[in-house]
Amino acid sequence: PSPGRHPDHVVHNNNVVGSYNALQAAVDNGIMRICQASSVNAIGHSYSRDPHYDYLPIDDEVAVVQRTTAGPGKPVHSVFTGDQLKLFQKIIRRVPCAEDVVRYAVRLAAASRPGQLNTADFIKDWVNWGAGTRAGQSLVLAGKTRALLHGRAHVTFEDIAALAQPVLRHRILVNYRAEAEGVTVEKVIGKLLETVKPGA
Repeated sequence: PSPGRHPDHVVHNNNVVGSYNALQAAVDNGIMRICQASSVNAIGHSYSRDPHYDYLPIDDEVAVVQRTTAGPGKPVHSVFTGDQLKLFQKIIRRVPCAEDVVRYAVRLAAASRPGQLNTADFIKDWVNWGAGTRAGQSLVLAGKTRALLHGRAHVTFEDIAALAQPVLRHRILVNYRAEAEGVTVEKVIGKLLETVKPGA
């Protein structure tokens, strides 16, 4: 962070080719990992793609190369100021979240950890490393944000469940057995949502 330049935010674009695996502690700093199942290409058409990685269609790649090698692009205009963003953050933290909803978020994260008491068999079989405490924090903060975006002044179980995939997918490491069986981290999270019931 730069002095006097707060708030600092990092948006990381993961390029599979040539990238390396960051330490899990560093990965855990990110609140969410968002993977889009469909994207809008350079000329405004939508197309389906693998949720993790795919190549652009040739015409779209041509458009990207043309636009990025033809000189300066269009100027980027601010949507809001840094001070407004800090105000949003303060407002989000004031959104009420009942203890049973917080407990649901924590239980979801805890259920992903192998080697714990009452660990589910599918976690034992497929997971090397589960989500830590920051997962629960991120689920609750993201849930508060989602609640406001949906016009509510409180967090629900549905907010937590809806955000489980983006919040947990980079915090749970599947093992070689899972990879050999074609089990993705998204499938593991789906089974967590089936197993860990709200309010139980």
